[in-house]
Amino acid sequence: NAGARAALASVVAAWQQAADTSEKERGLKAEARAMGLPKPLLQTERQAMRAAVERNLGPMDEREEPSPDYLAVKLEEIEGGDLLASSLDEVGSVKDDLHGQLQSSLDASGRLRIIKEKKKAKMPVNSEELRSKLKVECNAMLMLAARFRNKSWFDGLSTKDFQKYADFLLGEKIYQLQIPRGDGSAQTMAASPSWDLMISYEHKLRKEAYRRTSREGRPLTATMAEVMADAT
Repeated sequence: NAGARAALASVVAAWQQAADTSEKERGLKAEARAMGLPKPLLQTERQAMRAAVERNLGPMDEREEPSPDYLAVKLEEIEGGDLLASSLDEVGSVKDDLHGQLQSSLDASGRLRIIKEKKKAKMPVNSEELRSKLKVECNAMLMLAARFRNKSWFDGLSTKDFQKYADFLLGEKIYQLQIPRGDGSAQTMAASPSWDLMISYEHKLRKEAYRRTSREGRPLTATMAEVMADAT
């Protein structure tokens, strides 16, 4: 009947559209690989990852949601079997608009090479901006956890892990560290480490936590707790 023919036509049309889309995706991935770029992140994949996080945490605004380019880089790393700690000026949100532009150049042999300029965001300059950056990084890890559900790296990961991490960095053990005055009294004074030193230390901590996760196959929540407790 007409209803059955319409249903069958819908199936055929959906199949053909899926086949065309898959072929186009393969071409884009091959092109990105040849140019040394991370493969493009599909909008449907990003929306699914975001929806999975928002079901638990509520809506994310543009300042909290990681940018598509940053997510694409992280996806490429995980699919390659590694997880790297990006510098905080590379951790961009949708609000930052970090879409790089393509540039052409000639290599030593005279061949034309097309490279994508990597745009960077602003480094955090105070405690609130640091917390905002770490929140974007946290949401990126949670979106990756929703995409790679079989990865033990993300077992048990939650926003509390990054909140504790931010509190540790900005608390009395690091940024608000108190040291003896050195005059024989029991009084203390603020160590006042420079902000640049603290940001550099933060990257070292996160880099070591991510390294232990990817090399040893252990959950990120455990390795982050370890590096905070490890004096070295």
